[in-house]
Parts: sequence; C-alpha cells; structure tokens
Amino acid sequence: MTTILKPSQLPHWEKLETLPDEIYKLETAIIEKNNHLTNVEEVIAIEQSCIEAQIAGDASLTNDQKRKARRAELQASSVHLADAWAEKTLTTTALKMAEAKLSLLKNELSIAKLKARLEIAQLSAEF
Repeated sequence: MTTILKPSQLPHWEKLETLPDEIYKLETAIIEKNNHLTNVEEVIAIEQSCIEAQIAGDASLTNDQKRKARRAELQASSVHLADAWAEKTLTTTALKMAEAKLSLLKNELSIAKLKARLEIAQLSAEF
C-alpha cells in the first residue's frame, strides 16, 4: 500500500508557504522607502534652489569665491536642508538594508524549493 504525503508533511513546506508573503511585504516596504526617498530628494532640491535664488539675487556677490562662501553659509544655516540630508541618509540606509533582506529571503525561498523538490524526488524513488 502506498502512503500519500501531504505537502504540509514535508519539512520545508512551511517556508514555501510563508516566504512569498514575507517577500511581498518587504517589496512593498521597499517601494514605500523609494517613494519617501524621492520626496526627501525633492525637498533637498527645493531648498538648494531657494539658496541658489538668494545667491543669484545678491548683487554684492561679485565673484565665484564670494558666491561659494555665501552658498556654504546658507546651506549650513538651513535647518530644513540639514534635516532633509539626515533623513535621506537614514532612508537610504534603511532601503539598502531592506534590499539586502529581500535578496536573502529570495535565496531562502529558492533553497526551500530545491529542498522540497529533493524530498519529493527521494520519496518518489522509495515507492
């Protein structure tokens, strides 16, 4: 008499059930982090445009050295710009970590699939 195993009886079945959902959630989080990063980069661009507009409108800045010095001064005094750069750094780090975790989960899923196939093949060979 042949014993028919259910997929849930295979040791790697649990990973095959849970990993796709984890991968989906992480991919969604990565999309959200990318969107947030884009928004932060837009804030930085706007702040820098405002600084450039101030420099362009200042007639006392007669040469590049004076403009560079004023730009550095305005950038250093801009709380919004400093906050945006800090947020960009944090978001970029979180994004890279999420991408690394996603790669790990995809590799784990591939390994679980291979192990499940091997177990199925071994069980088939026994019958």
